[in-house]
Amino acid sequence: MEYDSLPSSIDPEEGRLATANHCTVPADTAEPPTYSWCAPYRYERIAQLLSELDHPSLEDFQRMQMDYHSLQAERLLPCILAFSYSDPDARTAVDILSGWDCNCPANSAGASVFQVFLSEWTTLLLGDELGAHLDDYYLASFLGYAVQDVILDNLDEPLWDRRETPHRESAADILEAALAASVKRLRRSCGANIDDWCWGRLHRITHHHAGATGWFSRLLLDRGPYPIGGETNTVNAAVFNRTDEHFDVLVYPSARIIMPLGDFDRTVVVGPMGQSGQPGHPHYDDMNTLWNEGGYIPFPFSRQRIEERAVATLILGPEDSTSR
Repeated sequence: MEYDSLPSSIDPEEGRLATANHCTVPADTAEPPTYSWCAPYRYERIAQLLSELDHPSLEDFQRMQMDYHSLQAERLLPCILAFSYSDPDARTAVDILSGWDCNCPANSAGASVFQVFLSEWTTLLLGDELGAHLDDYYLASFLGYAVQDVILDNLDEPLWDRRETPHRESAADILEAALAASVKRLRRSCGANIDDWCWGRLHRITHHHAGATGWFSRLLLDRGPYPIGGETNTVNAAVFNRTDEHFDVLVYPSARIIMPLGDFDRTVVVGPMGQSGQPGHPHYDDMNTLWNEGGYIPFPFSRQRIEERAVATLILGPEDSTSR
């Protein structure tokens, strides 16, 4: 693809630019730069938040980077909850989801039910068609659209029917079975007391060191697991594999940075673990709590501000041969 044909925008009417790996070209583009796009939910949520702010502040962007609201849940739930269900476990799931605000912090029971439900629903829809290849489908839809995003608009789609049964299942049948299965799975994972159900008990993050290749080195070098909020389609993304019993995080922001273009000295940043890659160093893992909880550290650019905040100086130069 020619450089001049790549997606671009100059002085957009909205007064902002945003991207979240979503499709940025029209559907009928003759030569799209790729066919691998993320679902648009994260971009749409970013655009929504920005549209509510006339003059976004640094603090506004801090809150945005930690946003756990799921537009996917906001879109799908009204369709799912419109059906009537008789199964007691399905009704338990409906009761929880009906009072859920579509936010996915670690302490959310609604987020745990919704995410487990999506996994069970996908298995019921595609397990009979794909069989042993179902895991491949999960991996293929790792960051993009999944079947759930479109099938509620097609209630007569043959995928709703289970091939191994003599009767034809309806959409309501499959949704009810998935809702009931999600409650049973949460009882196994989180206990019988619904008050103990929370997303962070299933959805955890471990910060791995590249040198941790065996169990002992992982014990020494890795940090976690920590309960964490978010999911694939939230602005604060925390992507997991739905084939796992526990939805441990596999893909997440390697760093968060906010740069006020009018004053670079007000830049803030945070990354998982710490600035030093050296185990045992005071800065090896001292950013983990900040990263997990949405904190930042100052990252000034001017020499004066850097020297004001410096706690140590590292000088790199040619080796002094006389010191050998």
